[in-house]
Amino acid sequence: MLCLDSDDAGIAAVERLCGGSFLMNAARSHSVQFLVASLPSGMKDPGDFIEMRRSKNKDNREIAEGFRKDVISRATDWSDWYLANVLDSYDKNAAREAVGKL
Repeated sequence: MLCLDSDDAGIAAVERLCGGSFLMNAARSHSVQFLVASLPSGMKDPGDFIEMRRSKNKDNREIAEGFRKDVISRATDWSDWYLANVLDSYDKNAAREAVGKL
């Protein structure tokens, strides 16, 4: 499970892992599944999740259950996450404007 910071540096780190051959080779040779967990909107890192819940007087068990429910259960396969991320960064308007221009 990969759950890095949701800032540009954290996303870039996950992209590097997914874009290289390490995850694919490890998944194939060791029959493991790698998942990418995204944090809820407005949270920079897993510590923000914990602090927000702690500030609402939740105990550690409630915080852990919330993390499982709101983050871990929504994790996606690394290859699906990577493809969606690449497609989201693709500028469709730039492609339309470039049609026929070489």
